[in-house]
Amino acid sequence: MNLLPNAVESEIITTIRQQVGEWFPLDGSDLTVSPQRWQTMVEHGWLTIGHPDGAGLGILGEVLLLREIGRGLVPGELPSTLLALRLAVEAGWTSTAQAILAGDIRIGWGVPDDRGDLLVVGAGVAEAIVVDAKGVAVVALQERPGTELEPVDPSLPLRWASATSRRDVPDGPRARALAWTMIAAQASGVAEATTERSVAYAKTRTQFGQPIGAFQAVAHRCADMAVRAEVAWLQTVLAALSLDERRPDAVAQAASARLLAVDYAADNAADNIQNHGGIGFTTELPEHRFVKRAHALRCLLADDESLVDTLLDAAEAPPEHPQ
Repeated sequence: MNLLPNAVESEIITTIRQQVGEWFPLDGSDLTVSPQRWQTMVEHGWLTIGHPDGAGLGILGEVLLLREIGRGLVPGELPSTLLALRLAVEAGWTSTAQAILAGDIRIGWGVPDDRGDLLVVGAGVAEAIVVDAKGVAVVALQERPGTELEPVDPSLPLRWASATSRRDVPDGPRARALAWTMIAAQASGVAEATTERSVAYAKTRTQFGQPIGAFQAVAHRCADMAVRAEVAWLQTVLAALSLDERRPDAVAQAASARLLAVDYAADNAADNIQNHGGIGFTTELPEHRFVKRAHALRCLLADDESLVDTLLDAAEAPPEHPQ
C-alpha cells in the first residue's frame, strides 16, 4: 500500500489547487458558491474525481480533492454532496446519483438535536446527510423560515429544518467511515495550509534584526505543526485506501483519521495565530478563517467519545482472517 501520490494524482492535485486559489480567494470576499460556479466545478470534474465516468480515482481521489477544499477554505456543500454521490452509487440510488452528476442538486449536512430537529449545514439544500443512532441516511428537508443562524464559519451557512422522509444507507458502518474520512481530508488540508502559512511568515517577518523563524519558540512550533499535518494526512490516505480496498480494518482507520485530523487541524490553526502574533488575531489576514473552519469540522458527524469507542471495539474484536 503506497501512501504517496503517483504522477497522475500529483498533476490533478496541482490543477485543483490552482483552481481553488483562483475561484475562492482566502480574503473571504466570496463566501458562497453560485449556481454558475457550481456548474463550472461539475464541468471540471470535481464531483466525478472518484467516479468511473470521471477520473476514476476512487475514494482516494475524493480525499485528494477534499484536502484542497480544506486548504482553500472552499465554501458550500461540495464535501457533503460528494459523499452523497458516493453513498448513492454504492446504494444503487440511480436517480439521485444522476442528478448530482448533472449538477442539478446539492446535498448538505444534517446534525440532529435532542428534539428531533436538524441543524442543516448548507444554503438552500433540499436534502441532507444525517449520521445518528439509526445509521447513516439521506433525508428530505422541510424548510423552517426565519431559522437561519449566524455560523462560526460564515462560508458554511446554518439553519434549522425538519426531516420529512428518510433513506437509510444499507451499509451503515461503511457509510459512517466514509463520512469520517471525508471530514478528515478537509481537516488535513487545514492542518497543512496553516503549517505552510506559518513557515512562510516566519521566513519574512523580522524581529531584533532576524527572521522570527530563527527563534526556537517559533521554529519548534512550526516543526510540531508539520508533524501533525503529515500524520493527519497519511492516516487519512490510509483510511481512504482501506475503504477503497474494503479492508476489515477500514472503519477503525477512518475513526482514527477523523479523530487525529480534526484535533490537529484545530491545534495547527491555533499555533498559526500565535506564530503571526498580534496581526494573527485580526481580520486583516485570513488566519482566523482556518480556526473557524477547524472548529466547524469538529462539530460534524461524530464526537471524540464515539470515535474512541469505535477504536476500542476494533481493538477488542477478534481478527477477521486469523492466521
